[in-house]
Amino acid sequence: MYLAIVQSLTFCNNKKEGLHLKKLFLIYVIVALSFMPSSVFAIVFPPEIFAEGAVLIEANTGAILYGKNTYDIFYPASTTKVLSTLILLEEMQDPYAIVEKTADSVNTVPSDSSHIGLLVGDRHTYIDGLYGILLGSDNFIAHDMAVYNAGSIEAFAQKMNNRIFQIGAVSTNFTNPHGYHDEFHYTTPYDLALIAREAFANPYLREIASTTNYFFEQLNTPKTFEIRNSARVLHPDEVAYNEHVVGAKTGFHTPAGNTLVVRADYDNIDLIGVVLKSNLANRDNDINSMLEFGATNFTVSYENGQPILNNISYSEWGEPFVQNALNNNWITPSNQHYQANITSRQFMALMESTLTNLNTSGWDNYINISNDAIHLVNKDLSIEFFYELFNKLYLPYAMTDGIDHALFNSHIMPLFEDSQITFEEATYIAHYFDTYFNFATNYGTVNAFVL
Repeated sequence: MYLAIVQSLTFCNNKKEGLHLKKLFLIYVIVALSFMPSSVFAIVFPPEIFAEGAVLIEANTGAILYGKNTYDIFYPASTTKVLSTLILLEEMQDPYAIVEKTADSVNTVPSDSSHIGLLVGDRHTYIDGLYGILLGSDNFIAHDMAVYNAGSIEAFAQKMNNRIFQIGAVSTNFTNPHGYHDEFHYTTPYDLALIAREAFANPYLREIASTTNYFFEQLNTPKTFEIRNSARVLHPDEVAYNEHVVGAKTGFHTPAGNTLVVRADYDNIDLIGVVLKSNLANRDNDINSMLEFGATNFTVSYENGQPILNNISYSEWGEPFVQNALNNNWITPSNQHYQANITSRQFMALMESTLTNLNTSGWDNYINISNDAIHLVNKDLSIEFFYELFNKLYLPYAMTDGIDHALFNSHIMPLFEDSQITFEEATYIAHYFDTYFNFATNYGTVNAFVL
């Protein structure tokens, strides 16, 4: 059939034959669309997250793969402790130095704080204190270790905020080392992901944060505490277990809701996930859904030692059309999910990149004068709006009377679920329009792009 169209194009030299060419091309596209496999519509969308704030980033490049209220302000609760532990670990001089639970921590830290059961005067090693903070989430140990390190909570908080600034978490402010609620102790999903990325990059911290159970030794008595990591994604006996998670920290207080930060390492990608203001029933599902999304749709390769993020969110059917669009610079590499719906504005940009010789000023006039059109360009592209856009183009001579309504309505529209077009389907359309217009220019008319 492809050869037949080429042959037909060769002989189209007038308007009547050009209109015949248009019919042949539409039939060609319709037949090609008819062979689209049903799996095209088995779309792996970005996850539906219960949490009010969430983000997923790639650990090596820092690229955002998914976000929900990514830059909004939230309270981190005890996920704060990944930064506290990082600073304490980096500045550790003697892992076996003795640290004592003080009356100051008891008098300063609210009594309803999480703790492992130490009393004033109980002593432990510095390294056990790190496990007490990150696994036991003990606010009193966090307080005493911070004072041991910096001399005061204020001085330690200043260290935290200096480090936050270095990391680039510009919308975060911490006032304490444990995350107990303070209206001036806040972050964003993206900032917390940057902090977690920095913290989990430290192999010693990652070792602590991946430990499921730890025996904490009290030095002034023969007492030993068994601490269980509260991150259920780390425990094989939990439904939420994720074998790829190599570090995690949970948090909770009423204004913050349930919070969670994790690092997960897959064969071809390393991920940082953050969930803020979720609840206990949905927190782990939120994080696992994001991780699955990231590992399924993206990979990382290396060129000259530099990490390169690869978007593989296309279907098997759509891959050649997406790659063709990338190779021709019709689209640029991005984190766009190729099986998600394309907006009208994205589609227009794609077509303008594809058909560089096509006069699209009709779109400008249409968008400028129609309030409805202005609204619609920022929504998912529907088949109906595709039809409207197509008829506002200054089309090649062979297609000046627009799309055939009967063919369009009976053959093209039913092929798309919910009457909307995905990004990869749009690259498919762009490919065949490019093929047609090249034929029309070379064979169909004397001047194909003039009305």
